[in-house]
Amino acid sequence: MSPITVEWDDADKRVLRYTYPEIWTWDDVFLIIEKGDALLDEVTSKVFIIIDLSLSKTLPPNALPHGRNILKRSHPNRGIYIVIGMNKFIQTMFETFMQLFGTLVSLPHTAQTLEEARAFVNKYHNLINA
Repeated sequence: MSPITVEWDDADKRVLRYTYPEIWTWDDVFLIIEKGDALLDEVTSKVFIIIDLSLSKTLPPNALPHGRNILKRSHPNRGIYIVIGMNKFIQTMFETFMQLFGTLVSLPHTAQTLEEARAFVNKYHNLINA
Protein backbone atom coordinates (compact mmCIF):
# COMPACT_ATOMS: atom_id res chain seq x y z
CA MET A 1 0.00 0.00 0.00
CA SER A 2 1.32 3.41 -0.94
CA PRO A 3 1.89 6.07 1.73
CA ILE A 4 0.67 8.57 -0.86
CA THR A 5 -3.10 8.97 -0.86
CA VAL A 6 -5.50 9.93 -3.63
CA GLU A 7 -9.14 10.90 -3.20
CA TRP A 8 -11.84 13.10 -4.61
CA ASP A 9 -11.55 16.54 -3.03
CA ASP A 10 -15.17 17.45 -3.72
CA ALA A 11 -18.50 15.65 -4.00
CA ASP A 12 -18.89 16.73 -7.64
CA LYS A 13 -15.68 14.92 -8.65
CA ARG A 14 -14.14 18.04 -10.16
CA VAL A 15 -10.91 17.74 -8.17
CA LEU A 16 -8.65 14.77 -7.48
CA ARG A 17 -6.18 15.32 -4.63
CA TYR A 18 -2.92 13.44 -4.14
CA THR A 19 -1.34 13.90 -0.69
CA TYR A 20 2.32 13.03 -0.31
CA PRO A 21 3.84 12.13 3.09
CA GLU A 22 7.24 13.28 4.33
CA ILE A 23 9.00 10.27 2.77
CA TRP A 24 7.90 8.40 -0.34
CA THR A 25 9.38 6.46 -3.27
CA TRP A 26 8.88 6.43 -7.02
CA ASP A 27 7.28 2.99 -6.69
CA ASP A 28 4.72 4.64 -4.38
CA VAL A 29 4.04 7.25 -7.08
CA PHE A 30 3.48 4.70 -9.82
CA LEU A 31 1.11 2.69 -7.59
CA ILE A 32 -0.96 5.74 -6.66
CA ILE A 33 -1.12 6.94 -10.28
CA GLU A 34 -2.87 3.67 -11.14
CA LYS A 35 -5.37 4.21 -8.33
CA GLY A 36 -5.90 7.83 -9.41
CA ASP A 37 -6.45 6.75 -13.02
CA ALA A 38 -9.15 4.34 -11.82
CA LEU A 39 -10.89 7.26 -10.10
CA LEU A 40 -10.56 9.35 -13.26
CA ASP A 41 -12.27 6.53 -15.18
CA GLU A 42 -15.39 7.25 -13.08
CA VAL A 43 -15.96 10.60 -14.82
CA THR A 44 -16.33 11.76 -18.40
CA SER A 45 -14.91 15.25 -18.03
CA LYS A 46 -11.53 16.76 -17.18
CA VAL A 47 -10.77 17.32 -13.52
CA PHE A 48 -8.30 19.46 -11.63
CA ILE A 49 -5.40 17.55 -10.06
CA ILE A 50 -4.07 18.83 -6.73
CA ILE A 51 -0.63 17.56 -5.75
CA ASP A 52 -0.11 18.30 -2.05
CA LEU A 53 3.61 18.26 -1.20
CA SER A 54 3.32 20.27 2.00
CA LEU A 55 4.61 17.37 4.15
CA SER A 56 7.42 16.35 1.77
CA LYS A 57 10.93 17.39 2.74
CA THR A 58 12.78 16.15 -0.34
CA LEU A 59 12.40 14.06 -3.49
CA PRO A 60 13.57 10.47 -3.96
CA PRO A 61 16.68 9.89 -6.11
CA ASN A 62 16.47 10.18 -9.90
CA ALA A 63 13.69 12.77 -9.88
CA LEU A 64 14.27 14.03 -13.42
CA PRO A 65 13.98 10.73 -15.34
CA HIS A 66 11.11 9.46 -13.17
CA GLY A 67 9.28 12.77 -13.49
CA ARG A 68 9.59 12.65 -17.26
CA ASN A 69 8.22 9.09 -17.32
CA ILE A 70 5.27 10.18 -15.19
CA LEU A 71 4.44 12.99 -17.61
CA LYS A 72 4.33 10.53 -20.49
CA ARG A 73 1.53 8.66 -18.69
CA SER A 74 -1.42 10.92 -19.25
CA HIS A 75 -5.06 10.11 -18.55
CA PRO A 76 -7.53 11.87 -20.89
CA ASN A 77 -9.50 13.24 -17.92
CA ARG A 78 -6.53 14.94 -16.26
CA GLY A 79 -6.98 18.68 -16.39
CA ILE A 80 -5.02 21.49 -14.80
CA TYR A 81 -2.46 20.54 -12.17
CA ILE A 82 -2.14 22.57 -8.98
CA VAL A 83 0.93 21.87 -6.87
CA ILE A 84 0.83 23.04 -3.27
CA GLY A 85 3.27 23.31 -0.41
CA MET A 86 6.61 23.08 -2.21
CA ASN A 87 9.61 23.86 -0.03
CA LYS A 88 12.63 25.64 -1.55
CA PHE A 89 14.41 22.42 -2.54
CA ILE A 90 11.36 20.95 -4.26
CA GLN A 91 10.60 24.33 -5.88
CA THR A 92 14.13 24.45 -7.34
CA MET A 93 13.83 20.90 -8.67
CA PHE A 94 10.39 21.73 -10.08
CA GLU A 95 11.76 24.80 -11.92
CA THR A 96 14.66 22.76 -13.34
CA PHE A 97 12.25 20.06 -14.44
CA MET A 98 9.98 22.55 -16.19
CA GLN A 99 12.96 24.07 -18.03
CA LEU A 100 13.97 20.63 -19.28
CA PHE A 101 10.59 19.01 -19.95
CA GLY A 102 8.08 21.87 -20.02
CA THR A 103 7.04 21.01 -23.56
CA LEU A 104 5.61 17.68 -22.34
CA VAL A 105 3.03 19.33 -20.08
CA SER A 106 1.47 22.72 -19.57
CA LEU A 107 2.84 24.72 -16.67
CA PRO A 108 0.95 23.78 -13.50
CA HIS A 109 -0.46 26.36 -11.16
CA THR A 110 1.20 26.59 -7.76
CA ALA A 111 -0.38 27.44 -4.42
CA GLN A 112 0.82 27.63 -0.85
CA THR A 113 -2.23 26.03 0.78
CA LEU A 114 -5.09 23.69 0.00
CA GLU A 115 -7.51 26.57 0.50
CA GLU A 116 -5.67 28.63 -2.12
CA ALA A 117 -5.80 25.68 -4.54
CA ARG A 118 -9.54 25.27 -3.96
CA ALA A 119 -10.08 28.98 -4.59
CA PHE A 120 -8.27 28.59 -7.93
CA VAL A 121 -10.55 25.66 -8.83
CA ASN A 122 -13.67 27.64 -7.93
CA LYS A 123 -12.50 30.56 -10.04
CA TYR A 124 -11.57 28.55 -13.14
CA HIS A 125 -13.72 25.39 -13.03
CA ASN A 126 -15.84 26.55 -16.00
CA LEU A 127 -12.78 26.81 -18.24
CA ILE A 128 -11.43 23.29 -17.82
CA ASN A 129 -14.09 21.60 -19.95
CA ALA A 130 -14.90 24.51 -22.26
